[in-house]
Amino acid sequence: MVGDEEHRVLGALTTDDRRLLSDLLRRVMLAAEHRRARPPTSTRRRPGPDPAEERLG
Repeated sequence: MVGDEEHRVLGALTTDDRRLLSDLLRRVMLAAEHRRARPPTSTRRRPGPDPAEERLG
């Protein structure tokens, strides 16, 4: 569903601009789905000493 604001913004775009915007949004959605399908790298535990244990050392 598209609201009044969306109609106003999209109405100002040319056909080529709308096609480009659609393509860019599709790419963003695919990238977001790809990221959601795999765990983020920041939560993976890296091998090596635990920094908290080193401080207590």
